[in-house]
Amino acid sequence: MTGALIYAIVSDPGVSQDRYDLWYDNEHLPSRFKVPGISSGLRYRSLDGKAFLGCYDLDSADVLKSKEYTALSDQASQEEHELMKHITASRRVYKCIYTLGKQASTPPKTLLAVEMTPYPTHEKEFHHWYETFHIPQMADVPGWTRSRRFELIAPNDPDICKFLTLHEFDREDALSVDKAGIVKWKNDVIEIVAHRARTVWVLYQSPITPSGQHIVNHDGIQFNVKIDGNQDGPVIAFCNPLGTNLSVWDKVVAALAPQYRIIRHDQRGHGKTSQPTKPTTFTELADDLVAILDSFEIHKLHALVGCSMGGNVTLHFALHHPSRVDKIIPVDCNPTSSPDARKTWDSRIALIQEKGPDALAENTVARWFTPEWRQNPANTTELEKIRSAFAHTAPNGFITNCRAIDNYDYVEPTKSLNVPCLLICGAQDPLLSAMKELEKAIPGGRLEVIDDCGHLPMIEKPDAFIDIVKGFL
Repeated sequence: MTGALIYAIVSDPGVSQDRYDLWYDNEHLPSRFKVPGISSGLRYRSLDGKAFLGCYDLDSADVLKSKEYTALSDQASQEEHELMKHITASRRVYKCIYTLGKQASTPPKTLLAVEMTPYPTHEKEFHHWYETFHIPQMADVPGWTRSRRFELIAPNDPDICKFLTLHEFDREDALSVDKAGIVKWKNDVIEIVAHRARTVWVLYQSPITPSGQHIVNHDGIQFNVKIDGNQDGPVIAFCNPLGTNLSVWDKVVAALAPQYRIIRHDQRGHGKTSQPTKPTTFTELADDLVAILDSFEIHKLHALVGCSMGGNVTLHFALHHPSRVDKIIPVDCNPTSSPDARKTWDSRIALIQEKGPDALAENTVARWFTPEWRQNPANTTELEKIRSAFAHTAPNGFITNCRAIDNYDYVEPTKSLNVPCLLICGAQDPLLSAMKELEKAIPGGRLEVIDDCGHLPMIEKPDAFIDIVKGFL
């Protein structure tokens, strides 16, 4: 059975809680999510509030030997080096040996951790009892979603129990609802256990976490999701360009928030979303959005807006899930791939594999924005924000998503599109001619061109972009 776990208990942060949370949420966890094979990372607090637990799911223990993981210590900031002098932590690595149930779309609210070491002569009997009797009993407890068993890999410490079981529940009072005595312990089982410990953990979200930030699990990936605006308003979703994160829509969201409920997410391998382990397709990117909407019981969008790669996701979503969206707004996207484009992406991927996305950052922002906008000192902060997001995208996240752009054609399929569609493109974006072809293909499609604007109109010409979007909505 594949799968492994990092189980890290912090008994004393050694610094103020705010400082520790700031480092953990904005440096520690995002850096781990740049490592391929780390599929999820959750944080818990003990019931007495005196200890914290970090749980990281790995595809296998081999992830810890990967160049991306071993490089983390070299990439650590001065703040991390300073914090590590004060933090008291116990870090363990386990391999998964048994699972019952499936990972829920949302993180468990309660985690029951049970550690045991059976006497060697009774280990077979111990496993049989656990998997045949005990865990099926736990599965009957209201709120139960999954139980997993692990065997210790490291450290080689006799004071740490050999086996760990994690029981996951989607309710905070899960361990007080067993009034009927569903779970029954056998005394003879307790007698064959040399050491045992039991800890209850509750999901922890630090006070500095931005309002409306959520976690959604889907297809082995932990997605960072942000919900803003009028919670009773029509729902609009946004899909991001390659090499960016959900913050690229901040100005648009601020303008629409009073009237609309707005949902955004960092796509696979970007921002605070974990890494895919294989090349991505537009089908998967659209299905990611479906899973996120399902998690929040959003059955239909008022509108879906996507830019660049996100524009193609928007088209794919409307073609394959037309009953789930009223209207779409693809922005500055190329509706077809070509052999020449594939060669360009191959060369970019080769450069990223050698030097990382930072090697492409300057040329990319030069292509994305007009010279006049880039050279205006008033735009320096915004430009650096976009450049930094691109440069800090995980190489694996960039490359796997690039592969979605290898071979596709939305011109022919959109000739039968039956969802109202508004196209938007910057006048100085080289994709303008392709967007005009897409306009001709889409029944009733209409293209709005924004003057003196490049590839990201929501950044370069936000007021004009917002006015056009509002008019269509």
